[in-house]
Amino acid sequence: MKTFIVTFLLFCSFSVSANTYIDGRGHFFAKGGDSLKFIKDQLLSSAFRDVLSKELKNMGLDSNHFWQQFDAKFEDFFTPIKESLSHKYKIDQPKTTEKTRELYRDALRSRRMRSKSKFGKLSRIIQSYSIKKFSRSTKMSNSRYVSLSAKINRKTLRKIFFKFTQEGKSRHFKNLYVSADFNLEAMTWLDAGVEIESDFTNVIKEHWKKWFLQNMNSYVDNIIITDILTSEKINGFRRMTETRIANKSTDPVSSNEDEFNRSLWLKVKSKIKKSEDDKIMNTREFIVTGDFLLIDLRTNKIVKHFDFNSERKKLSIENTHDLSSNLASVVYRIPISHFQEIPKSLSALSSEVTYVGLQIKNIRNMQDLFKIKQLLASKGIAYRFESQINSYSDSMGMLKLSYQGSNENIIRTLNTLDNEELEPGRILKIDSPLNPYHFIIQENEKVDVNETSS
Repeated sequence: MKTFIVTFLLFCSFSVSANTYIDGRGHFFAKGGDSLKFIKDQLLSSAFRDVLSKELKNMGLDSNHFWQQFDAKFEDFFTPIKESLSHKYKIDQPKTTEKTRELYRDALRSRRMRSKSKFGKLSRIIQSYSIKKFSRSTKMSNSRYVSLSAKINRKTLRKIFFKFTQEGKSRHFKNLYVSADFNLEAMTWLDAGVEIESDFTNVIKEHWKKWFLQNMNSYVDNIIITDILTSEKINGFRRMTETRIANKSTDPVSSNEDEFNRSLWLKVKSKIKKSEDDKIMNTREFIVTGDFLLIDLRTNKIVKHFDFNSERKKLSIENTHDLSSNLASVVYRIPISHFQEIPKSLSALSSEVTYVGLQIKNIRNMQDLFKIKQLLASKGIAYRFESQINSYSDSMGMLKLSYQGSNENIIRTLNTLDNEELEPGRILKIDSPLNPYHFIIQENEKVDVNETSS
């Protein structure tokens, strides 16, 4: 309950802050021939960057790290464009004239600036803005400035921050296990045009399998349609994984378990309901709905979940083969558009998860640990910090921190917690410079006013 209250209050504070405007200033050195629109676009891009840097700092996030990653990824994106322009203007050829080289430099500058102002779609973060003033330097007429005030969408900013700063390579999976559960309501399989359930369901499963083989081969080696025995084995492995996580076990999984440890489990549920029969038109109306759940078996965490919107469909019942075929097509098609979003979710899964224990001394109550958990979540968003309360006794607490990234960056992030205020008069300190995983909550020393004045 306390965790919920703290999270809710934190959400409220974010919501209030997100409604405030932040002042920013942009600068651009124009060249002869730059259009007014080009100059304005570059000034706005520069000012937005200033605003975003300030808001990242307000959120407790590392703006320098974000822009380093942003700039590096832009260079990777822009390299083929630069090479294409170099080839177009024949820059590598000794006979290319200086005039042509100058044209190349102008084209490269223009293309780079236009591309960078759009890269990452950072404008999505700016909900609205108002320009206060355009100006130029009195000494250098080409030096232009803009000052503005902008309203930030913190949720989008946090999402984009994570996108550009997350570490690690995307994981590749051994198997995607697909379990499909078909439920009927107010009908039998005869109403669906078949006598045996498997005649209907196996066709859908095989077509889903074919779709995954074509669309997810970059992430998964094999697609396996589960039977009852395989599903029971997976559930058994999940129970073992929960026990291993709870006991903080670092023992490697056995060779028999490794097949599951490097795999995903997709559980698809489809519900088919007979709505009504129209004997005059010789049609039958069905309502089809359902959901799916994608689970990372190594961590037992949900990668993606979606509830499908219900769909009504009237089908002819003159021919039972056509009826079953058309209904199967509806059931097959409904989740496909949402399956297409799965690769995007998988690309965000980093390859390595590391765990470390954090010791906290001088704790008053559990609320102190909840506050530190919130600090960790905020400071370590780039490395997917997730912490759990492992133990709490007297004035000592232990947090289990999971993260993705290098130890160097994790230690640097933990060091930013030093001197963080938990509440007025109480700060979090690193207990020893030799151990960044040990913290102590210190009471601020009260200053005697009379003693100071004397």
